[in-house]
Amino acid sequence: MSSSLRIIRQVLAALETPRNVCIVGHVRPDGDCIGSQLALAHALKRAGKRVTVWNADPIPAKLAFLDPDGLLQRPARRRRFDCVIATDAANPERLGETGACIGSRRQLINIDHHQSNTRYGDVNWVEPASPSTGELIHQLCRRAGWAITPLMADLLFTAVSTDTGSFQY
Repeated sequence: MSSSLRIIRQVLAALETPRNVCIVGHVRPDGDCIGSQLALAHALKRAGKRVTVWNADPIPAKLAFLDPDGLLQRPARRRRFDCVIATDAANPERLGETGACIGSRRQLINIDHHQSNTRYGDVNWVEPASPSTGELIHQLCRRAGWAITPLMADLLFTAVSTDTGSFQY
């Protein structure tokens, strides 16, 4: 079994029991961060999870079309989550003020593609060979058997295209 398949199975196993999940991303979010967060949020909502999506900074105006449902929120203290999933953030400092708001959780899953990732989660899926975190979220959805809706496809396309310079590298 490949290491990618093994870690995907670990991530899916870690997501089986949590009901209340928070998905967080890095400060000054880009297309990969937002696309990954929101695509995963839609997948988990369809799987019956209560999902909160937090970013320390607001969504850039040019990417506002990615969040027609207004899922992306500012972090709030004193919220408790069964599981927090950090996407596209190489270290906890990249989470900004969101990092201070996620201490009250049972489990932290770290999904990222940056070589510099410090593997700060309880479960760490770090694939530096991947062009984007959006690609990893796509793999996770496919392996889980979660349908990819048209909105999720747009989110994942944005994630991959923005982190690859429109597929140039």
